[in-house]
Amino acid sequence: MGKSTDNKGRNAAIDLAKFVMAIFVVAIHVRPFSGWLAFVVDDCITRLANPMFFVISSYFLFYRAETERVQNGNVRWRGGLLWNYVKRLLVLYTVLFLLNMPNVMRLVEFDGMKELVARLFQFYFLSGPSHTALWFLPALVWGVVLTFWIGRATRPWVALLVGLPLYSLTVLDGDYTVFVREAVWFQALVDGFKAIFIWLANGPTYGLFYCALGACVAVGNVRRGEKLREKKREYRTWFGVATGIFLALYIVECVLIKHYQWGVGFGAQFMMIPFSYFCLQFLLFSEIKERSIYRFLQKMSIVIFGVQFLVISGLGELFGGCGWYAESATVQFVIVLAVTSAIAAVAVWVSERAAAKQGEKNCGR
Repeated sequence: MGKSTDNKGRNAAIDLAKFVMAIFVVAIHVRPFSGWLAFVVDDCITRLANPMFFVISSYFLFYRAETERVQNGNVRWRGGLLWNYVKRLLVLYTVLFLLNMPNVMRLVEFDGMKELVARLFQFYFLSGPSHTALWFLPALVWGVVLTFWIGRATRPWVALLVGLPLYSLTVLDGDYTVFVREAVWFQALVDGFKAIFIWLANGPTYGLFYCALGACVAVGNVRRGEKLREKKREYRTWFGVATGIFLALYIVECVLIKHYQWGVGFGAQFMMIPFSYFCLQFLLFSEIKERSIYRFLQKMSIVIFGVQFLVISGLGELFGGCGWYAESATVQFVIVLAVTSAIAAVAVWVSERAAAKQGEKNCGR
């Protein structure tokens, strides 16, 4: 399947999708539209970035793990591969967490230094700062570790089955509350998770399921490699049509939730599951000519994801008293996106220049 599904080759469609999803994350927090457009875009479509980040990240890790296992004739995935992946995530997360520390401290409620330490532990290791979008990184760490541990005998579908009822807690608590409002046992269960993880969009109740889904796709693609190569065009068409169908069904689900007032979350729905599966497969089978700019945009997406809330809060303090800024969410979105993208572009350019110079030095030795 070449670079469309091989973890070693670049996939232009995936790179572009990551950049678009980073823009979606900015839109989630700024909410640039109004009326029904705000509902469809801000509350529905942009939220698809969350599960897609998990399935894409998980896919490439477990594609490599399964490929190495098959090539080497091993029974289980190699643990060192997971450890190296988690170390890189933790370094990135720690840097972004420290950058966002001013916003984190605004969210932390504590009584005394001892409770402050416990709260910071929760925010850093268990839940991530929810309002900064950084919750995704610790949830991803939890998700891949649990998927790897539960499905290490190359059975990610077991992790998927374990993750489904946990993910359902998030869905029911946010978007289908009307059906569990009177269930004392359900509220007690939710309160128990929140006492530990602060909120339900965390590793066990969100990350695990979608990481397991990405792992299932990866293992399936490795094992059906030749068949997929032979019918690549047919699969691409099928996955594209299915993606469109489940996108429409997802929006219908959101409309029903809003119309009948089943819940208020719009952060986790059941139709996100088939959409994420088919959209991931469609992106993997899409053929877009690779260009260096796509890789550059993919790197920018990481920076945008990490600093967007800093930019939002900083511009809010700077221009909060200006009517032209405070009264128009669309203006805010355009400016925030422009500033965030500029910061990301400079950061990636500096990083690439530094890496190139280091490479020159190494070659000269």
